[in-house]
Order: sequence, then structure tokens, then C-alpha cells
Amino acid sequence: SAPKLNGLADLSGQKVFVRPSSSHFESLRKLNMDLRAAGKEPAEIVELDDSLESSDLLEMVNADLIPITIADNHVAEMWSGALPEIQVYSKLQLNAGQNLAWALRKNSPQLKEFLDAFITKNKVGTTFGNIMVKRYFTNNKWITNPNASAERKRFEDTVALFKKYGEKYDFDYLLLAAQGFQESKLDQSLRSRVGAIGVMQLMPKTGESMQV
Repeated sequence: SAPKLNGLADLSGQKVFVRPSSSHFESLRKLNMDLRAAGKEPAEIVELDDSLESSDLLEMVNADLIPITIADNHVAEMWSGALPEIQVYSKLQLNAGQNLAWALRKNSPQLKEFLDAFITKNKVGTTFGNIMVKRYFTNNKWITNPNASAERKRFEDTVALFKKYGEKYDFDYLLLAAQGFQESKLDQSLRSRVGAIGVMQLMPKTGESMQV
């Protein structure tokens, strides 16, 4: 378990797990320079695989596999609703005031023009932008932990079918399961307001046309 952190100086001597490609890695290196200058032991930076996402690292903290990681504040706050064992220290900011940005391939003027127009029209402060922020970042009740006991049991009850038909139609069974979880939380009894039914939320007319 991780120690209580009252300030960035409390990271002195602590293991902090981050991806080397992330901005947090460089921020930690700068913090270590400050810690050394103050005569303190630097944090021990442990590099993790770059294929991992911030949500993966937060899940690892929640499962007590690692003690400390660094994430963007809005990501950590969002996931705290689904991961009850993590402690978010919003006031401990390694690099405050930085902007998030899209990286584009060079010589893509049409894509850049489209994105610039979309962001200008839908950024925070616009009606649509404010609705999206409130829906996904202010209220995190929509996000759930797929490893919770009830969700895990539904996965175990259905995984054999995903494996069977994944092999038959040459699909990764985990991708099929992920789609099913996204559609219905793997609940075969679920029926939507528009009539979609089952794990994959198939519309009856679609089912008839595909003879399923």
C-alpha cells in the first residue's frame, strides 16, 4: 500500500510507476532534480510497458499491484468512481497548466482544418462542450469496473460462447467479449427501449435478416 502524500516532497524515496513515453516521466525526472537539490532522496522511477494506458496503471494501483502512478487529473478523477481502492491527490500537481493536444501526420491540411473547426465549435464553454464535460467528467457513475464480481461472473458465464464463435469466424474472442460488455454488460436478458435484445443488443429485424 502507498503512503499518505501531503506534498510532492513525500515522493522522495518512493517507487513511482510510469510509462517512459508519457509526459509524466519527464515531469518526475524534473522533480527528482529538485529533490536532489534540496538534499532529499529522489523518487525511484519504475518504467512500465508503453502499451499500457493510464486506466491500466490505475487498475494496477487499485489491485495493490503497484503503489503509486501519475495520471492526468481528469482521468484519475473519472476512474476513481469505478476503482474504490485508489486515492487521488488532485492538489499534487507535477506539471500544472499544460494543454492537451492532438498530434497529426504532417501534410494533412484537410484533417487539421476539420479538427480545428470541430474543436472551435464544440470546445468547453460551448453548449455541446459543457454537456460532454458534465456527462463524462463531472459525473463518473457511467463508468464501471469490469473486474467487479458481478461483471466477472457474467464474463465467465459467456466466455465459452465467445471462444466458440470467435474461432469459427476468426475473431479475437476477447474483442467480441469487450463488444458484448460495451453493449449490455454481458446481460442476455437486457432489452433496450428501441427493442435491441441480448448480450450484443441485436435488433430483431437484423437478427431475422441474418437468420439468428
